[in-house]
Parts: sequence; structure tokens; C-alpha cells
Amino acid sequence: MIRTLAAVPRLTIRRSALRCQKMNPKSSVVVNSNKFALIHTSPLVYKKSGGSKKSKKGSSLDDLLDELSDDEDDTSAQKQPEIASINPNSPVSKFLKDQVKGKGKGKGLSVTNEDVSFMDMDAFWKEMESILQAQKEHFMQHITLRSASAIDEIQVEFEGETYPLREIADISKADPKRIIIDSSAIPQATKIIIQALQSKKTMNLNPQQEGTRIYVPVPKVTKETRMNLAKSAQVTMNDTLEKLRKFSNKKIGQLNDAHQSGVIKASEDQVKGAEQLIRAIESNFIHLAKEMSNQKQKDLMNK
Repeated sequence: MIRTLAAVPRLTIRRSALRCQKMNPKSSVVVNSNKFALIHTSPLVYKKSGGSKKSKKGSSLDDLLDELSDDEDDTSAQKQPEIASINPNSPVSKFLKDQVKGKGKGKGLSVTNEDVSFMDMDAFWKEMESILQAQKEHFMQHITLRSASAIDEIQVEFEGETYPLREIADISKADPKRIIIDSSAIPQATKIIIQALQSKKTMNLNPQQEGTRIYVPVPKVTKETRMNLAKSAQVTMNDTLEKLRKFSNKKIGQLNDAHQSGVIKASEDQVKGAEQLIRAIESNFIHLAKEMSNQKQKDLMNK
């Protein structure tokens, strides 16, 4: 006996519909129970018509497609630039808090840590801090009235490395007017030590050698000596200010380039806020460099 289409069980047709849906998951399948025909329509038409009730297998397929779509969204989200973590105890955070309280050189600054979270301001602060630290070390080692402690830190290049003088020779003070440097432990360094001492023009040293011993007279410090050292401190400070400004300008240039190229996802207001904070930090370190230099000059002039 030949079976007609009408005699085909409805479950068989639903299975056929499911197979078609698997072959083309973007299409929706509607089963017309009256004519027992498969009709492919767009998802929008299917949604409006209400469609037939989904089988459990159909629901599983839809869930799988939804999960794949979610995975794509997650991948897209991962491509976004990472937001810098905010440390509430970092120097930048403390600096911003001081501005809110009306302290410091960034008075009236309305920028918050969250506004500039798209860039690492703490790293910028550390770079500015290292420039100021270099000035401090230069003052200590090179712009100072002659003393055993100042001579201790004179840098000596020996066998391709740089060492403080105290690491390659013994330094002592025989009397108030003379410092003795003993290089007997490394006799081959004696000549290099003398050259290093003579290179410190601002210290006006006049080393005298006797074998592996070097005698450094400490003459009376004159007003002229103090004035020359004070001028040297001023020159060093001006060099520090130039370095601070150059580094700030470089950072702002990098920020604008990254924003225009789309590397940084931030609004115009956020970028302007970041520039404002960079300038405020620059002003802060310029102020500190000037304060350090002024104090150094006062100490040199014995004021």
C-alpha cells in the first residue's frame, strides 16, 4: 500500500525541518501543518508569524548559536586597550587629592584618576622624579665645598666600569687641611684616580701623588669659590628644567598621536584632561627643582 504525504507522521516532517535548519542555521523554518510543506522565511517574518513551537533540539541549536555570538563579543571586547589600574596610594593619586584640598602647584585642577585611567600617569611621574633625582645627586657629588664625604662620591672609570672613589681606595683625613687617598689595594687605579680628581673643576682640587698615596690639600674656601659653585648650581637647575619640559612635551605629543590614530579610546575631554594633568605634574617638579637649587645656593653662600 502506497503512503500519501498526509499519512507521513508529523514527527518525521519536524525532523526534516531540523535537518534543513542545521544546514542553513541563519534561516528559520516554518512547518505548515495543513499542507505539510517546508517554507523558508527570514527571521523577521518568522518572528512576526509566531512560527511553530520549537522542539528541544531546536532550542539547543539556538542556544549554541547564541553562545558562539557571545564568544565573538568577548573576543571583540578583548581587543580594546586595557585600562591602567588605579593605585589610590600612588604619588599621582596623592597629588590629585592635594589639588582638591587647594594645595600644591596644580590648584584648580578638575581632573580625576578615573578621567586619565587610559594611560599610565604613575610611570610618567617616576620619569619626572628620576630627572629631579639626577639633579640632587649632581649637587651632592659635584657642587659642594671640598670635604672627605664629597670626594668619597667622585665617580672613577676603571676597567670599563664606573665606581665611587670610596669603593676602589681608602679615604681619610690626616688633618683639617689635607685628605689622604690610599690606592695600595688597587695600585693600577692610582693614575685614573688622579685624573678623576683633576676633572672636577668646580671643586678646584690639586692632588699630589706619593707612590700609591694621593694627598689632596683643602685650602680655605673663599667667597669667589662659593660664588662659582652657586653659579654651577644655577646652570644645573636650568638644565633640569629643560629636561622636565622636554619630557612633558614628548609625552603630550605621544598622547595626541595615539588618540588620533585610535590606539587610545578616549574622548576629547579626557585627552585634554590628561594634558592638563601632565602640565600640572611638570609645574610641580619645576617648583621642586627650583626650591632645591635655591637651598643649595644658600648653603654654598653660607646664608
